[in-house]
Amino acid sequence: MDPLATMVECVISRVSPSGRVVQSLVGTRGTVGRANRFARSLGFRDRHQLGRVLKADGLNLCLEDLAAWIRLLGWVVDAETSGLALSRGALHAGKDPGSSYRTVKRLTGRTWGEVRALGSAWVLLQFCVALERPKSSAEKSTGNGNASRGA
Repeated sequence: MDPLATMVECVISRVSPSGRVVQSLVGTRGTVGRANRFARSLGFRDRHQLGRVLKADGLNLCLEDLAAWIRLLGWVVDAETSGLALSRGALHAGKDPGSSYRTVKRLTGRTWGEVRALGSAWVLLQFCVALERPKSSAEKSTGNGNASRGA
């Protein structure tokens, strides 16, 4: 089984609607494309219904942030298992490396070098914290949901 899938499966149950969403995100390594199309592929009317279901399941992350966490976990697992540099992985996937580095910083408040050194277990813990932490009114208005800098 894929190490990323194993890690995430430990966090979110397969039976809940959110579990299906997360499993699908793991299958695409956190790439969503158009949110409405992604939502419909999972049986939701649109991205808004998907968002309501995520919230009703107690997940305090929007689809975009949930997908970003899955991408980050994948990047760290890739770095640990094959030594793949974030910039090389981004270029191979046709993405801007700078955007990947900014995503790491936005989610964790740390640099890629720090996150890579802390490892996938730390990232998984931060993901769990982000799933449970209610968004403050400032985060809701800015869309900034950084995880805490503590381990």
